[in-house]
Amino acid sequence: MELILDLDEAIVKLANPQEFARFQVTVAVPDGASPATHDHRLGDVVSARNIGVVSDDGDVYVDPAILRFLSAGEVDEDWEHGFASMLAVADSSGWLDHQGRIQAHVVWPKA
Repeated sequence: MELILDLDEAIVKLANPQEFARFQVTVAVPDGASPATHDHRLGDVVSARNIGVVSDDGDVYVDPAILRFLSAGEVDEDWEHGFASMLAVADSSGWLDHQGRIQAHVVWPKA
């Protein structure tokens, strides 16, 4: 599962919602963006779109509700079971914060 962020237009998309083995946040736009140049904008988009929070180390903690919202109409009825399993693995691995948000590594565009 991949949450794709366009930092210019503040657009958020969910890709591969049925892939529960991995989860990441991908910055797709602008080309060449990096933590050094756009970390403030990442925080702005994450906050404005109610995605979650950006941690001090640059990961994003994503509210599961946004993933459910973005997957609505795109997945079958078995999706929630797979998602619940993903959350259980995240919890047992220490990848949930105290509010139940899922830790996701941010992948920045290649320069």
